[in-house]
Amino acid sequence: MIRIRLDETTREGLQALKRRDLPAKVRDRLEMVLLADAGWPAPRIAQHLGCHHHTARAALKGFLA
Repeated sequence: MIRIRLDETTREGLQALKRRDLPAKVRDRLEMVLLADAGWPAPRIAQHLGCHHHTARAALKGFLA
């Protein structure tokens, strides 16, 4: 399981970015990071967003890189 723990400043910054006029793919990736921070595992995130679990894992690993 990929664990992401955001500090409050980072979390607020990502939430603000999510409200901007961004491509759907970018908003989905931001949502993946925020859901992981809330404790959701990658397969659950993928199911929620309608993507493959490999896509969710790759996005989360990319964020941590």
